[in-house]
Formats: sequence, C-alpha cells, structure tokens
Amino acid sequence: QVRKLIALLKKRKEGFYSDIAKYIAKSSRTSIAVDLSRIAGFGDDVVVPGKVLGDGKIAKAGNVYALNFSKSAKEKIIKAGGKCHSIETMLAENKKARIVV
Repeated sequence: QVRKLIALLKKRKEGFYSDIAKYIAKSSRTSIAVDLSRIAGFGDDVVVPGKVLGDGKIAKAGNVYALNFSKSAKEKIIKAGGKCHSIETMLAENKKARIVV
C-alpha cells in the first residue's frame, strides 16, 4: 500500500508531492513520528509523512493528513475541531498542506 502511494505521489510533477514521497520512501528505521504539540503551531492544513502521536496538547486543529494516527492523537484532533485524513485523501482532493516532520 505504501509503495502504491509513493508511486502516485511521484506521478505528480509538483515538488510538494515529490517531497512527501521522499519522506515516505525512507527506511522504516528512520520513519517519521510527530507529536501533536508540534502540529499545534501550524494551524490549518498539515501533512505528516509518517505517524501522528498523541503526546502534547492541541487547542485548535484543521485537517491533518498522515499515513497513520495513534488512537489518542485521533481523539485529540477531533476534540480540537479538526479532522484526520489519509494522504490518499489529500491526493484525491488535490490539496496542499504544510509538511510537518
């Protein structure tokens, strides 16, 4: 599934999507995990090319696109008024967001 996502991202000719593909294609040893406290400062739409963890607090959230979400992170994002989406959804909607790593 991840390989298909990387291929879809690379098909897009924009640098934004290829940057996300580069982060996702890294080895599992260097995979990205981001805490909610790091996302909190970005506001509206953010994309995490890895897993969102539930450590920290978030007062206001927008749309968060990621490969995976921990259970507590999902709950906190929804409670803060945001929505959790997969990166595939971002591709389908042709949206762009700030990359958080």
